[in-house]
Amino acid sequence: MGVGAKIKEILKQQKKTIKQLSEESGISKNTLYSITKRDSTYVTYPVLEQIAAALHVSVDELTPD
Repeated sequence: MGVGAKIKEILKQQKKTIKQLSEESGISKNTLYSITKRDSTYVTYPVLEQIAAALHVSVDELTPD
């Protein structure tokens, strides 16, 4: 499971949308869609930090197993 799948899973648990995550994290919707659609395994650390902060989770929870 890559970063994209983990983000989608957390979004589902928190009942949030990509649009909401984009607004809360400051990361464009296009970038977030790209990460989640491709189930990216590599995302830069600053982007991971922003996503993790917006989702109120640790960066470790977003990284692949």
